[in-house]
Amino acid sequence: MVIGIFSVQVPSILFAPSHLLACYTIATGTALVMDCSYSETMVVPVVEGTPVLWALQSAPVSPCDGLPQSVFFFR
Repeated sequence: MVIGIFSVQVPSILFAPSHLLACYTIATGTALVMDCSYSETMVVPVVEGTPVLWALQSAPVSPCDGLPQSVFFFR
């Protein structure tokens, strides 16, 4: 059974970057967001609600490798 958006009367849908949504959970507009995925770790600064993509840093370090090694890559 397929349920469409209009059949459940959803008034609106918001598409937002995941790094920005991480700031909403702590109610701040400026933060340094660290995204630890399975194969890499990304650090994105968010300033006044805008992700600064030109300052994005990434490293091929997974959370299974340990935090001291990931800190070494971002220095």
